[in-house]
Amino acid sequence: MNKNNNRKIAVLLAAFQGEEFIQEQILTILDQRNVDLTLYVNIDFSSDDTFFILKDLQKKFTNIHIFNSGKAFGSAARNFFELIKIVDFYNFDYVSFSDQDDIWHPYKLDRSIRMLNYFQASGYSSSVEAFWSNGRTKYFKKSYGQTEHDFFFEAAGPGCTYVLTKNLASAVKENLRLNINSSAKIMFHDWYIYAFARYNNYKWIIDHCSFMKYRQHDKNQMGANFGFSAFFSRLFLVVNNSALTQAIVIAKIIGASNDPFVSRWKKLDFAAYFFLLKNSYKCRRSFLHKVFFSLAFLLKIFIFFLIDK
Repeated sequence: MNKNNNRKIAVLLAAFQGEEFIQEQILTILDQRNVDLTLYVNIDFSSDDTFFILKDLQKKFTNIHIFNSGKAFGSAARNFFELIKIVDFYNFDYVSFSDQDDIWHPYKLDRSIRMLNYFQASGYSSSVEAFWSNGRTKYFKKSYGQTEHDFFFEAAGPGCTYVLTKNLASAVKENLRLNINSSAKIMFHDWYIYAFARYNNYKWIIDHCSFMKYRQHDKNQMGANFGFSAFFSRLFLVVNNSALTQAIVIAKIIGASNDPFVSRWKKLDFAAYFFLLKNSYKCRRSFLHKVFFSLAFLLKIFIFFLIDK
């Protein structure tokens, strides 16, 4: 018998207006091999047939649990945080996250667990294969080498690739409980979880392989994030301080607000921009993103001088 057969894993799925793809996604989740899986779905207030599709699936599969409070969470992050808070992890070995519109390879979770065990890590994520309705596909690499401070400024890949040990998932739950009001300001659950894990010395691995198809369409809250439009979108988020403000929020919630590194840039003044420019190679993983990071702060410094004049 495969040693992973008895590994119990909770899969958390945040649903919203998901009628078009959610059944296909769930069937690929339930088809996972070598794991004992329970699926928990939380429905953000939806006006389509998401709830009824889920109820029909629940009649066929006893390992599906549905939460439908009627709340309007407004973002995937808040929906996932609600799931983290209400699902009891006690009887599970691992916790995983899922979007409502992807396609999972049957050995996605098996691969994740094997990697976690092999590297004795607490958190796992991976690169993905993005795909479009016209048949186009593109490998989206996230497995660049982790740097000293990358977690303050980016996630470890799409949250739908994340698998956490019970210990890490429980620590995240407790951190959210202690920061119940502040956590509402977090826009990206995957960024926060990775930051919490890394800052609190939980080992994280990023797999170069993709065991899922990451669907791209107009309704994606966050897509594959590549190309010129994505580049300028990221540039704008740094220049207008949206991304840095989010980094400060996350740093505070994970307990890093007074960290010496964070203290050097959290005021978002000229000294902060110059400091981040000098340390850009420590703040992102891929070479291109390090270049982008540097260019963004060069631009901010240039704008600072223009305004000062």
